[in-house]
Amino acid sequence: MTALLPSLRDRISQSRMSQAQGEPDGADTQPGPDGPASPETDPKKAARRKVLRERFLTWLPLVLVLVGVAVLLYPVMATQHNNDEQQRLAKMYTATVNSAGPETIAKERASAETYNNNLESAPILDPWLESQRPDTPQYQAYLHEMDIDPVMARIVIPSIHVSLPIYHGTDSRTLTEGVGHLFGTSLPIGGPSTHSVLTGHTGLSTATMFDNLNQLKKGDVFYVSSLGQTLKYEVNDITVVKPEETDSLRKVPGRDLVTLITCTPYGVNSHRLLVTGERVPMDPTAAAAEEAKALPAPMQTWMKAIIVAVVIILAVVVGILVRLWWTRRRRSRGAAGRAVKGSAAREAGRGDVRSDALSEGRGDDLPDDGARERWPGRPLQDVVGSAGAAGAAVADAQFTDDTSELEVISPSGAAGQSAGSDVSQDPQAAPVEQSAPRTASPYGPITPAAGGQGEDPFSDLKARES
Repeated sequence: MTALLPSLRDRISQSRMSQAQGEPDGADTQPGPDGPASPETDPKKAARRKVLRERFLTWLPLVLVLVGVAVLLYPVMATQHNNDEQQRLAKMYTATVNSAGPETIAKERASAETYNNNLESAPILDPWLESQRPDTPQYQAYLHEMDIDPVMARIVIPSIHVSLPIYHGTDSRTLTEGVGHLFGTSLPIGGPSTHSVLTGHTGLSTATMFDNLNQLKKGDVFYVSSLGQTLKYEVNDITVVKPEETDSLRKVPGRDLVTLITCTPYGVNSHRLLVTGERVPMDPTAAAAEEAKALPAPMQTWMKAIIVAVVIILAVVVGILVRLWWTRRRRSRGAAGRAVKGSAAREAGRGDVRSDALSEGRGDDLPDDGARERWPGRPLQDVVGSAGAAGAAVADAQFTDDTSELEVISPSGAAGQSAGSDVSQDPQAAPVEQSAPRTASPYGPITPAAGGQGEDPFSDLKARES
């Protein structure tokens, strides 16, 4: 009975462990002996929160880097998109004018020439001083000139890859969409004694506009297309003035001039850059080839710098991710290898422990592998060998063979002869010296009944069964 207690304790503990492991998730919130389980103390939820926190901290830097990259790329993408859109609108203006018909174009041209001839006393104002009132009758009449399309004209500057639509007025909304025509100056249709002023922004974060106007030099040319006619102008004057200095924008008798205005210096905008061109003869074939050079507009230097920085950042991020992946993979492989080696070492150590225990007679200290239930009362070192469960099976078979031949032990302790021994068969043989009793049975020595040494010890049991 005493030999069964360790096995019973083991089975009870294993049963409790299996029940604890097999509890459903809902059992975590069931009230226990000390009250309902708290989510803060739930080990499963705590482990889940830990995993989520580790994942969050792992991916947060990557998300922040991607957001930063998007912020850096936004001006580049927006500028390219707006430049393409402005070039598309400029091309559409040419198509719209060509489809308007010669009578409509002639009527619009005559009205524009009349308007230019009546500008003798009109004031010239700085386009960024907000001094022009669009609600005046003069301004409303101006808006109806050259209104076949919302775009009144088109300007092309091949040397700096500019192709932009020209709109009425110079308000802030107009200047974010294209080039504005300064109210109070000649309409851009050309002719003697005309001076048209075209204004464009510099430094917009979402469009190029006149950013590169400071790169023009004397002798460069630009083209203005309006009402089905293309005019060629050659740069002959480049000056920087204060905003209130507008005298150079007035008409010059007998000359056909166009002045391009933008703010300068870049980002400061305290002065105005004036680039003036005078009309020169034009070869239509050469003009078409020159206009083709303006498309498409190349990327600006600052745009290239941002793209290079983004590429470097992404390369660094990819390198870090690859390094982390490789490190985790190497660690997982090392952990798997250590687990395999540790399992093998534990098995080897288990065999060594069993061998040592068997050699020292400490069989009860060994894991029984179920042998206690199969052979209760038998010393465990007789059942469990160093081979684990296989050794237990071999020991079971050997024990079965050993117990098939039971010895009858005399009351005095001397070993008797078995019923089928060779001594009984050969009376002439020499008497065999009696030896110590053999403990083949796990139940100890078997004492014969009162009938004598050769009497069957199980006769009383057989009589009861019969």
